[in-house]
Parts: sequence; C-alpha cells; structure tokens
Amino acid sequence: MHEKYTTRGLIISASAYREADKIISIYTEDFGLVSAVAAGIRRSHSKLHFHVQEYSFRSFTLVRGRELWRLVGAEEIPAAISLDLKNHEHLAVYTRVISLIRRLVRGEEKNEGVFLSLLDLYRLLAEAGNNVDLQVLEALAVFRVLHALGYIKGDVATEPLLAPKEMRIDLVTAAKPHVARLVSAINAGLVESHL
Repeated sequence: MHEKYTTRGLIISASAYREADKIISIYTEDFGLVSAVAAGIRRSHSKLHFHVQEYSFRSFTLVRGRELWRLVGAEEIPAAISLDLKNHEHLAVYTRVISLIRRLVRGEEKNEGVFLSLLDLYRLLAEAGNNVDLQVLEALAVFRVLHALGYIKGDVATEPLLAPKEMRIDLVTAAKPHVARLVSAINAGLVESHL
C-alpha cells in the first residue's frame, strides 16, 4: 500500500486528462508545486468534484506515483477563505502571480516563503475587497516570491517588507512608497533569471 500525504495547498490550474480525469497543479505547503491526477473527477457523482475547483484552498491527500501524484482526498479547511472568482481585477492579479510562479518553479521543492506569499495574496484578495491597492499588493507579492526563490535580494529600504512572515494590509500600505523600487528589483531579477 502506498503512503498517503496530507498537506494544505492552493490549486493553481486544472486541465482535462483522459475521459473523466483532470491533472491538477497544486502549490502545497509541504512539497511545493506538484501535479496530481484526480481520477474520475469530471464525473458528476465524484466525491471530490466540488472540492477541486480552480483557485481553491484546501487540505489535499496525495499518493506519490511514478510520474505524477494521485489525488485521493480533499477537504475544506474550517474558516478558510475563498477567492471571489467574479471579481475580475482580483482574479487577474492572482493569475499573473500564479503564472510567474509556474514559470519560475521547476519540480517539487518545499518553499515556505513562496507558499506563504501566495496564501497571503489569496487571503488579502479575498478579505480586503476594495480596501487594498492592487498594484502595490501585486508588486509586494511578486517581490516576496522572487526573494523566496533567490532571484532578488532585499536592501535597507525593502528589508522591512520582507521581515514579517505574514503579508498583511498594513504591510501593503507600508510598501506603497517603495513600489518603484520593488518593480525595478523585480524586473532586474526576471532579466537575470533568463525566463
């Protein structure tokens, strides 16, 4: 029997696979970016059907396969937030950050900084509504992700934006005067990454 692993994660993409399956990309807390096959998920009577929606935050139970993981369980996390998929501006920010993570992260590797930055972005977009400057939030999230991946370093001005483990609304407000510096560091880091 194969060992089961349970971890929190955010579904970042899902695509049809075979007749009734899906391949789901999940950024997990314990394994980083993984791809998992969700067998039979596209059938209407699947138990996992409603738990495995794109951009959802859940607790996932996975079994390691030869090439891909297999998704064998998913549960809602009590008191977890959900991203409003009807808010196109928020969704656009989130999908741009996810797209960048998919470009930069290769293979499975736990990275707490990336996971927490993605989770905090998700939470702030879900909870803050229109009380957050989306341009500043996106720049701060990308800066923290690139820093966690080792593409950029902080300096005296940006170090206070990296120090707190949690990205909260007050940190986004504090980042506003530094947006130009963040964007410049992001662009330099992306140029150096050759992606």
